[in-house]
Amino acid sequence: LSHNNRNEDGKLSVKWLHGAVARNLKAKIMVTLNSMRTKFEGYSDFVFDDATRYFHPEEVTLFDGSLNEQGEARIPADMGVQRQAPGMLKANFMVRAFEESGEYSTDFFSMDYAPYPVFVGLKLLKTGTWGNEFVTDSTYKLDIVTLDENGKPVSVPKLEVTVYKISWRWWWDVSYRNTGNYVRTNYQDAIIVSRTSTENGMGEAMI
Repeated sequence: LSHNNRNEDGKLSVKWLHGAVARNLKAKIMVTLNSMRTKFEGYSDFVFDDATRYFHPEEVTLFDGSLNEQGEARIPADMGVQRQAPGMLKANFMVRAFEESGEYSTDFFSMDYAPYPVFVGLKLLKTGTWGNEFVTDSTYKLDIVTLDENGKPVSVPKLEVTVYKISWRWWWDVSYRNTGNYVRTNYQDAIIVSRTSTENGMGEAMI
């Protein structure tokens, strides 16, 4: 399931327990999107998730209507644009079919959802320093891969690589109720901006 096939419809089919077609019943499909770790087979050393983004769980109604005479309905696969997703999302579906009495049966299942057509993975070489620290005013090679939602390499002619210096700040904040707590923020300053590309899914950048 991906943003690439958002224009393709799925099919909902409902039957009674004894196998008969559940025609003309009301049905509803809800899906909740949650963040998950993005990983692809053969690329375990690469990081594909954007640590600067936080995705709030989001519930989407995919279908709320009636089945046809065959107990079926076409279901749109469009989850909307999820620009704040740090990477792959887990789509948790809840499907309900309502009897004429108002009672309903429920089914649950989950699928991975790719909100982007291409995923960029980064791998930093080991620096040999304690904690694998990166020293200011030094040059390092950054390995880059670009994969589609199925983990297949794709070439990307234009990629922008930006390196940020992050500074942490803490201060003590006292509210009008005389309750205090430490507040933390971070400042991100871009110190390197360069451009590169990938061929057959592989590339590199010097930072």
